[in-house]
Amino acid sequence: MKYGKMLMEERERQGMTRKELAEKAGVTERAVDYWESGKRHMTLLSAEKIFKALGLSVTIGLQPAAGVQDNEPPDNA
Repeated sequence: MKYGKMLMEERERQGMTRKELAEKAGVTERAVDYWESGKRHMTLLSAEKIFKALGLSVTIGLQPAAGVQDNEPPDNA
């Protein structure tokens, strides 16, 4: 599932309009529309504001998807 759709579903689950979420997060309603529709991507700062406004932890959105492996070498390599 794309993050825009997840954002929209969570906003709707909480009974918020785009305008209400935008006001609570300190962003524009148009920005929320762009993110939900996938027309634009959020900056990390915007994601933090949106997650906080929804009462979610930004770290949840930054975790790798199930089955995705971390390709970073170990620290002692």
